[in-house]
Amino acid sequence: MPKLTKENIIGGSEIPTIVLKGSRFSTPNEIMHKKLAAKSGQVYEQDIISQQALDRGNFLEPGILEWASDYLDNQCIGKTSVDLQIPNKAYLHDTSRLGVSLDGLITIRGGELQIDNPFKGLEGQDNQVTLYGTGLH
Repeated sequence: MPKLTKENIIGGSEIPTIVLKGSRFSTPNEIMHKKLAAKSGQVYEQDIISQQALDRGNFLEPGILEWASDYLDNQCIGKTSVDLQIPNKAYLHDTSRLGVSLDGLITIRGGELQIDNPFKGLEGQDNQVTLYGTGLH
């Protein structure tokens, strides 16, 4: 999916790196240098760890979204259905320089959908999860 946020915005994929003080893909300092470069109209060239992994993710993502939507839709009973939308805009915070480009929006229409909880068996987890309304990926 295309990136819809501008480089001078802190994106949803960058927030964990900042909060957790680093990841195997980047550091908070690299993010800061990229944002400062964008603010001054320059491009910050960051090493890409694996172009092949990025390309693979971009290629597989639409199919995975369709599969997830179909899988959930097949679990629906009665008039409940699942609708997948691919957003064509970024979602920006009103007062902060934070934004996200969502890969997909799934909406459960006409009721609720109960599915097995993938984390069932872990302490404090229920066996089922109830989905309703709109969710993000």
